[in-house]
Amino acid sequence: MAKLYNYEMKKAFFEHLKQTYNEETVKVYMHSLKRAEEMESFLDKDLSTFTEQQILEVIMAGDHASETAARSALTHLRSYINWAIQNGLTSSNINMADRITTNHLQTAISHNKKFHITEKDLNELENNLINAQDRVVVRLIFEGVFGRQFAELRNLKKGDINEIDNSILLTDLKKEQRKITVSSKCMQTIREALEEDMYAYNNGKSTTSVKEAPLLDNGYIIRHKLAGRNREGSHEPIPSFHIYRIFDVLKIVSKNPYLDPNKVKQSGQLYYGYKHLKNGRELDNDFYDKLSDQFHISKRQNYHKLKKEVNEESINSLYTNIESHPGLG
Repeated sequence: MAKLYNYEMKKAFFEHLKQTYNEETVKVYMHSLKRAEEMESFLDKDLSTFTEQQILEVIMAGDHASETAARSALTHLRSYINWAIQNGLTSSNINMADRITTNHLQTAISHNKKFHITEKDLNELENNLINAQDRVVVRLIFEGVFGRQFAELRNLKKGDINEIDNSILLTDLKKEQRKITVSSKCMQTIREALEEDMYAYNNGKSTTSVKEAPLLDNGYIIRHKLAGRNREGSHEPIPSFHIYRIFDVLKIVSKNPYLDPNKVKQSGQLYYGYKHLKNGRELDNDFYDKLSDQFHISKRQNYHKLKKEVNEESINSLYTNIESHPGLG
């Protein structure tokens, strides 16, 4: 079984589904619960104790294209919470998923379509971020660095950077590698992240007694902070929830509470298409091949979905009436 938060409890739920329905039902529900796993790990609590807003954020992270798909995900999450309540496995007897309405789902879907950012928006966000450690995360994602559980981001080291040709070597969760070319702006941000030795909490606006923390110099681009219980540091990559903590800062600074890693990645794909069209070229199969390579998208599994998301209509919708701005270099 795939890694899930509170594994034994999830395993018992899947066994209940298998006995009540069948193995195929288990697979369908597992997909929705896997979607919740990263947020569970970040919050360090089980889905059964989530608030209404936290459940809605799990659904939004699924990037569902229709209300039907979003409602299906809600049904899966609600069923798990009901099962936990009925079996006395959670302290509350209230299923917060019951409070999510059709309006909530429709709003979530509209946010999925609305909250992409342009490259100009990205530049403005970067200009307002004090820490290069924050800037490098959003810039790398925008230019194609991602990976399951953010492995490509987390595994990136100084030795993977080639400033001669602006290429970086990426390593995924299975230790498989690929190489991509990034912009001069991205390469500059990587250098700044490597040179940074202190991290200012809450983008320099921390209201606690601890305003900043030293960064561990362990060769990784995105690094551990030497603070709290982690004063010794680690020579391992940062955990995946570290990326979500950075996005908590990005949401506040950008004044966009719905900004998330997937939105930034999709925004980067749209900008990739925008540059292609601006150069007088068509979005042909060769373009989609290159786009897939840059963003590590399976051509066999997701090619059709990619063409539906990155096309002239979606690109023009985002970039219409946008003043000219510097390219990625």
